[in-house]
Amino acid sequence: MDRPPHDLPRRAHATELGHDVVDLIAREDHGLRLSRSGAVNLADLDGREWVDDSPGVFSEWLLSALHQRSLDYRIAATADSFPSKIALVAAGFGIGLIPRLGRPPLPDGLVSLPVRNPPTRRIMLVHRDSSVRRPAVVAVGREIRRIWSDQEG
Repeated sequence: MDRPPHDLPRRAHATELGHDVVDLIAREDHGLRLSRSGAVNLADLDGREWVDDSPGVFSEWLLSALHQRSLDYRIAATADSFPSKIALVAAGFGIGLIPRLGRPPLPDGLVSLPVRNPPTRRIMLVHRDSSVRRPAVVAVGREIRRIWSDQEG
């Protein structure tokens, strides 16, 4: 998402690790058209039913994106957790957006599809400035960056 980062407290040090990309979750029999790159274009989702988050960042992005494209849609269900959202998609209530890092394994019958120009979450490593040289903070930061780079590759 192209939002400014939240204001951090003074004396906080932040390092951006990367971005958590959002995918479209649908049933295998979704009938969605994919672009040559294998991604879903939101403009092709006119008339779809959605399983949405209760109000939140991704819900705001989705509703704004649908409105900007003048797409017809219906929010068929809302859920407060990713497992609940996945269960509603599996039950045929609609399609939904879920970030990759927050997504548990999908059950049989569901697929994850990349979205063209998807929303993302910035993932930050944050600690107090006064802790920058503490061995434990340095070691944990190094390990988090290693794990992050391993999962990206």
